[in-house]
Amino acid sequence: MGIPLFIILILYLLLAACFVLFSLFLVYHALRFGVATISNVLVMIIYIVVSAVILVSAYSFIVSVDWMQTIQIL
Repeated sequence: MGIPLFIILILYLLLAACFVLFSLFLVYHALRFGVATISNVLVMIIYIVVSAVILVSAYSFIVSVDWMQTIQIL
């Protein structure tokens, strides 16, 4: 009996979509209701760049995996 590996991919994509959604809320609220200082904008830019780097590196790893394999349970 085996579980298809793409189930893990679907779970990861759901978590990544939640992360992107919450990040959009975070950036919106920080820019709309935060104090308009250069440090606030700088922190938001750093957050967006680091998040984008993490998502792009995860994508480059995801593309290289054969998702049709199965995980053998028993």
